[in-house]
Amino acid sequence: MQLPSEDLPLRRPSEKRTGEILVEMGLVTPQQLAEALEEQKNTHSRIGEILVAHGCIKTHELAEALGRRLGVRFIDLHDTRIDPAATNLITERDARRYAALPVSFLNDHTLLVAMVDPANIFAIDDLRILTGYDVEPAIATEEDIFEIIAKLSKLEDKVGANIEEEHTADQRASAEEVRDILEQVDEAPVVKLVNGVIAQAVEDEASDIHFEPQAKEMLVRFRHDGVLHEVMSIPRRMQAGVLSRVKIMADLDIAEHRIPQDGRIGLMVGGKPIDMRVASLPTVYGEKIVIR
Repeated sequence: MQLPSEDLPLRRPSEKRTGEILVEMGLVTPQQLAEALEEQKNTHSRIGEILVAHGCIKTHELAEALGRRLGVRFIDLHDTRIDPAATNLITERDARRYAALPVSFLNDHTLLVAMVDPANIFAIDDLRILTGYDVEPAIATEEDIFEIIAKLSKLEDKVGANIEEEHTADQRASAEEVRDILEQVDEAPVVKLVNGVIAQAVEDEASDIHFEPQAKEMLVRFRHDGVLHEVMSIPRRMQAGVLSRVKIMADLDIAEHRIPQDGRIGLMVGGKPIDMRVASLPTVYGEKIVIR
């Protein structure tokens, strides 16, 4: 599974038509294109739709050709590592509304978003406002985008709906500090992200979840069979909110960052109780949290 790279160059939009590009890619023959063009005169359907309907090409091949025409990258969502920190920046409703799925962070300011229609500038502008990031559109098939949206929603609900109410923040924290922290903790992206990480760990049968602050980001790693595997990176600006969310769920002091703390989180998953031990440990770049 590959991770989209910010170094992958974008092509310029092509002046060729979609049919010509498909022939150039070796996906259809000139004869098949000619027959499809003739049919198009009567049906007024798009040439790509006709070729897909006749079994000449597959939907992902059409999407790749459209990507070449528009000058955007094509993403096979089943062969790409999707960063939950990115997907959680928008709601499921907005993802379906714009037929779009945030895939990963290309840098501190830019979000890679898979879209059915990457030429929809109105959707891109709205996504920029919703996420707070510049948006680099890419193209993916409609089937893949909605399949992943449904999968992520189901996965989050599996645990998120069963998470017990958070405990009250420790009274030793100053009122101002608690207010600032809770403003971040209560933001929907933070809540969805933490729930999504826990849901993914349960689904993957991971034994540990590690939140590890770094100089420019926070890594999330799962332990499988004694080995830690990186599953995502979280932008540094979300770090405090994510860590505080976990600490509140575990009844830890959110204002204490200098000494180790231990707590527990109780969940109901599939009707079965799951008890998670939580440990925080101060590091150079912030608190590391381990959930077991």
